[in-house]
This record gives sequence, C-alpha cells and structure tokens, in this order.
Amino acid sequence: MNSFARDRGLQAERTALAWTRTSAVLLVNALLILKTGISESSYELISMSFILLISSVAMFQFSKVRQIKLMAGIHPLTAPALVILMVAVTAVTACIFGLIAIAASSIS
Repeated sequence: MNSFARDRGLQAERTALAWTRTSAVLLVNALLILKTGISESSYELISMSFILLISSVAMFQFSKVRQIKLMAGIHPLTAPALVILMVAVTAVTACIFGLIAIAASSIS
C-alpha cells in the first residue's frame, strides 16, 4: 500500500461550496451598500455597490465552473493565483465600502 496516497474525501466539494458562500456574502454586502447609497442619495456608494455586484457575480461564475468540473470528475487542486488575489482584494474592498456606508448612514 502506498503511504503517499491521499484520501481526497470531500475537500474539493467543500472548497467549491466555500466559493459559493463567499460570493453570496459579497452579493449581500453589495446590496446593503446599494440600499444605503440609494437612501442617502450617494452616487459614490451606488458606484461602489456596482463594483461589488460585478465582483460577486464573477466569483459566483468561478464557483459554478469549479462545481461543473467536480461533477465531471475533474478535481481542480487549487484556484489560480490571480483568482485568489481577486477574491482577497474584493473582500478587503467590501469591508472598506461597508465601513464607508456605515459612516455615511450614521452621519445623516
């Protein structure tokens, strides 16, 4: 028996689901910022929310591609570095935009 053989288990499936959950959270964050931007008549917040909406849709599409590959028996081991960088930048941007939205709504 090969001692280096690894049990893949459900790790790939859990990772694909994590991508979907992350894109859903970004979508909710974008919608909340959009709501705040509309209620405060802030074009800056509205434009920020559209940036996050586009990013969350792109991330959702990536998660669906991973799930399709998994269903076809192709097990992608890791996401490309550019995609991981995009997610990290988007998450930090969402946090910053969220803080700006909170500050804008508390000033009024």
